[in-house]
Amino acid sequence: MVDHSNRRDQLLTRAREARTRGDLVAAGQAYRQLVEQYPDDAELKYFLGMTCWLMHHHDEAETLIEQAITAGHQSDSVYYNFALLLQEQGKAEAAIDQYQHALALNPELEDANNNLGFQFFTLGQLDEAAECFLKEIAHRPDNIAAHNNLGNVLKEQFKFEAARRCYQNAIKLDSTYVEALSNLANVLYKMGRYEEALGHVDRSIELEPGNADAWNNRGMILQGYGRYPEVVENFHRAIQLQPEFKEAHTNYATANLILGRFSTGWDHYRYRLNKHVNDGRFLHAPLPADLHGRNVYLIQDQGIGDELFFLRYARQLKQRGAWVGYRPGQKIRSLLQRCDAIDALTDEPTLASNDADDIVMSVGDLAFALGVNDDDPLPASISLAPLAQQVDAMQQYLSSLGPAPYLGVTWRGGTIMRSRLYKEIPLQALGQGLAGIKATVISLQRCPKDGETQQLAQSLGAPVHDASALNDDLEAMLALLGLLDEYVGVSNTNIHLLAALGRHARVLVPAPAEWRWMASGDESPWFPGFPVYRQSLDKQWAEALSRLRKDLAGICLST
Repeated sequence: MVDHSNRRDQLLTRAREARTRGDLVAAGQAYRQLVEQYPDDAELKYFLGMTCWLMHHHDEAETLIEQAITAGHQSDSVYYNFALLLQEQGKAEAAIDQYQHALALNPELEDANNNLGFQFFTLGQLDEAAECFLKEIAHRPDNIAAHNNLGNVLKEQFKFEAARRCYQNAIKLDSTYVEALSNLANVLYKMGRYEEALGHVDRSIELEPGNADAWNNRGMILQGYGRYPEVVENFHRAIQLQPEFKEAHTNYATANLILGRFSTGWDHYRYRLNKHVNDGRFLHAPLPADLHGRNVYLIQDQGIGDELFFLRYARQLKQRGAWVGYRPGQKIRSLLQRCDAIDALTDEPTLASNDADDIVMSVGDLAFALGVNDDDPLPASISLAPLAQQVDAMQQYLSSLGPAPYLGVTWRGGTIMRSRLYKEIPLQALGQGLAGIKATVISLQRCPKDGETQQLAQSLGAPVHDASALNDDLEAMLALLGLLDEYVGVSNTNIHLLAALGRHARVLVPAPAEWRWMASGDESPWFPGFPVYRQSLDKQWAEALSRLRKDLAGICLST
């Protein structure tokens, strides 16, 4: 009689010994033989699955472990290891499910809450992630990674002071923890504490010179000092260390653009994190000079202002002979129906014809696609004309508010979720800078917070009329902007609309400057005729607002 139990134990021992000595091939063969002989043994399927995972046979490993769990081989460690496998494959939602099974069996399972939180963080579920990291820290206050990860969540929630404390807690546990040092530097930069930030990031680089994240953070910090040649070098170093580091490519792009190094800037701008691509293609080389007979479908990219800005390059496509279609954002669709740089607007620019000559690309890649060089003249903004009936309506509206001159104002642009393009000037500073105004002041601020319009009026010492609702009707906004005598504000959609109208604005540029406004100068080459008033590197507005008052004197300021 054959002793099946003894045979099983012998094969199992052989498999375990092979795995212990690192001979995964032999271990896999032994486990596979066992599974073939005992196909209903869930534990053996689990062991084979774990061995396949170590051999990087991920699909087979996933199938085997899932079969083992279904067949009843269930414990906190089994669920936990399965979650790790799924996490490694980037299957965050599936991994979350397995971590939750593991924690249901053992709420204090080491590092499970930390890993679960990281998966929630990956999916952008920040509140759930924070809850997990807090649980991990409650069970294990010395879990350095959990403190660091909680800091990352809080940073994404713009709770910078709380994030700073988390990173410092991690560093207290391990003063050589490079990731926390680099992250602390990053959040201190966002808080405007550049000197402290630079000290921490330099310490992290001293400990780990090959850390691409740290070099990227160092470049961001140096922007606060206006040291752009060094900024470029630091971002480039990050790319050299990690060639697919998209954030570093984006930062390197904008640092070059702000210095007028357009060819290099547009080349790396292709890597930006928030570009829209409808079929996954990536331009590897500029388009040919002759585009006759070619259809080019452009896709909106980023915000409305970005759409208007980048479309200035569409004319060059037409000059090369291309037919140009564009899928716009809905808010500017009616405006662009009158844009001579576009042949047609479309809702779905797809290659339905399967014509290999058709080109589908993001509007933000136009400059690269056209092979722009540093010494090429910058194209002017697209041209837009307001509708006559809208002009009549806005003339009546302005007359109802008060006499000319009419001054439009905004103090915030972009969204804080896109920190790179977020701009703001304190209301009190803006109001005091324009105090003594002799004009009818109109707030065109998009989504003003409760009480902001009244606060500006109080600082200004004059009434401020709230026309913020016009931001939802850009035909009306375009007409109104064309009737204003002056406009003062940070860069936003209205600035691009004014450029399209051939008008000008007085632009308040926070430091560090967004790339369209360049590193220095009283005017940007992208917006000729638009005077620029720059916040100083130490975050003061006094000098800029003093110059603004002088420039407005005699136009709409009392003496």
